[in-house]
Amino acid sequence: MAQVERWSEVLFGAGVEAPEEPPAGAPGVSGRLAASGASAAGGGGAADPGAGSGAVGSASAVRLEGDPDDSVRRAGRVSPRQASGTSRPSARTLPDDELFFGHKACAGCGGSLAVRAALKVLGPHAVCALPAGCMSAVGFNFPQLCFANNAMITPFAATAAVLTGIEAGLRAQGKKPEDCTVVGFAGDGGTADIGLQALSGAIDRNDDILYICYDNEAYMNTGIQKSSLTPFGAKTTTTPAGRNAHGCLTQKKSLFEVVAAHGIPYAATASIGYLPDFMAKVQKAASLRGTKYIHVIAPCPTGWGCGVDETVELAKEVVDCGLWYLAEYEGPAVSGRPGGAFSLTRHPHGFSSVEDYLRRQGRFRALTDDEVAVVVAGRDQKWEAIRRDWA
Repeated sequence: MAQVERWSEVLFGAGVEAPEEPPAGAPGVSGRLAASGASAAGGGGAADPGAGSGAVGSASAVRLEGDPDDSVRRAGRVSPRQASGTSRPSARTLPDDELFFGHKACAGCGGSLAVRAALKVLGPHAVCALPAGCMSAVGFNFPQLCFANNAMITPFAATAAVLTGIEAGLRAQGKKPEDCTVVGFAGDGGTADIGLQALSGAIDRNDDILYICYDNEAYMNTGIQKSSLTPFGAKTTTTPAGRNAHGCLTQKKSLFEVVAAHGIPYAATASIGYLPDFMAKVQKAASLRGTKYIHVIAPCPTGWGCGVDETVELAKEVVDCGLWYLAEYEGPAVSGRPGGAFSLTRHPHGFSSVEDYLRRQGRFRALTDDEVAVVVAGRDQKWEAIRRDWA
């Protein structure tokens, strides 16, 4: 495979602090998981969507005789993967090898950047599952598969259920290397709406999977329809901006907190505008047993009405203006605290302009000054609660 661009130059630029040597135990780049193992495991999970609940429920109970990891996995405790210790991912330690390349995503696609960065951290032994959505539409184009990893498409609602089946199948066959993470990449609609029941079930079973939601705040793949993660005031094809209504009338669902309410071992929010933070959270999630969830903001120039060169800037600005936050939740088994613990990974001392952030995007063009003030008031209310409850 020809190297397209140097990873460090594309994503970080100069001056990033990083260790001189690669960390011990970092994900390697040698070899690939046998396709037969992933196919055998994944095929059972996706073959019959209608029967998926029962079949996957049984699969999640698979336990190899004498499997020492099973009790640890069910309790959500730390695995030997964490004990090995790794440094924060950086431009120095990440491989230049590309595991997601040659895809057909729109120019400036934030979702493709999230997938690309995550797989660099997880390495070539990660096994991926993606529902019908942007990343499956642009990544599985016959005869070219844009994943160097083993990867498969799932039914729209079944991402987490298929992840469960893949992970259980690999263990049952003895084909799951220690550095193998079974990871799902799904958009906001496929996660917060259509796929929520499967995700909730996986968390309840505490299956050893990582679920990453790349949030572009609408059903972009099917023509920019509203999802429950579309923010107030955003124009979509199902929430048009007109004389009587100026875009989406509802507030963005706090899915991170919904997931945390399950007592999940680990959950985090992230943004592709702060890639080192996102990749550190992917690395941390991969080191833990049990179900993990990462919610990463990934702007879509097509749906947001912004320039294709503004993706990373907007992903940073949404954090800087306080409409998104970078945080973690560690469940009781990981934090050692009843009910678990929330914490911020970025503590803003002040906020940039919400209005400037909104006015840069065509989807918010119809908002009045009064409506912008409503958005600002909602931000302030949210941060008052965060500082009170998560400090």
